[in-house]
Amino acid sequence: IYPDEKIYLIVLASLFVSVLNFILMSGLQGLQKYNTILKINSFIAPVALISTLMVLLISENLITLLIINLILLIISTIASLFCLRKYLDFKSPSLPHALHQKFKNYALITSLIVFVDLILMERSEVFFLKSFSSLEQVAFYSIAFGLVAKVMALIPGAISGVIMPRVSQYHGDKNLEAIKQTYFSSSRYLVLITFPIIFSGLVLIGLPVKIFYGN
Repeated sequence: IYPDEKIYLIVLASLFVSVLNFILMSGLQGLQKYNTILKINSFIAPVALISTLMVLLISENLITLLIINLILLIISTIASLFCLRKYLDFKSPSLPHALHQKFKNYALITSLIVFVDLILMERSEVFFLKSFSSLEQVAFYSIAFGLVAKVMALIPGAISGVIMPRVSQYHGDKNLEAIKQTYFSSSRYLVLITFPIIFSGLVLIGLPVKIFYGN
């Protein structure tokens, strides 16, 4: 195996493990095992951050970075599987026809939304940009976009995550007016937070990219 072929093998393995890890993590979320998710991420996130920074600042070896990412994905997947082991019962009872049809329609609509979201949010435009731009430009765009998007997901996402239980309570109480007010108020404040992040990222993103990835 040539060195460049190793990258593709590692990426393919990472994609497979990442999908499996996402399914297991979604299972934990569905069971509302948020404390378990917090414990797993409290270990994975700092290790990923420290190891990534060390690789970027010391060796700048892409294969090493991908291997570390794969190892952390495997650890997270094993931990999630261990926590879900008593819930993995494949002998599920048959559902009534009406309920089965309801689940089927929900799965179909959700799959369509996820597919569209995958095209729009996972930077599929890179496939088109590579035809009109240099590799350096595409690389900078991908890194810059990813860093700014991550900050936007963390800060506004943390706020929206706190609001969701309140919205769920209003939904349980059938208080639709309170849901509307909460939605409009939270959206207004999230916009006030998100816009400065976007514009600051456009202006300042060159500096962190240069520090961690070079010219």
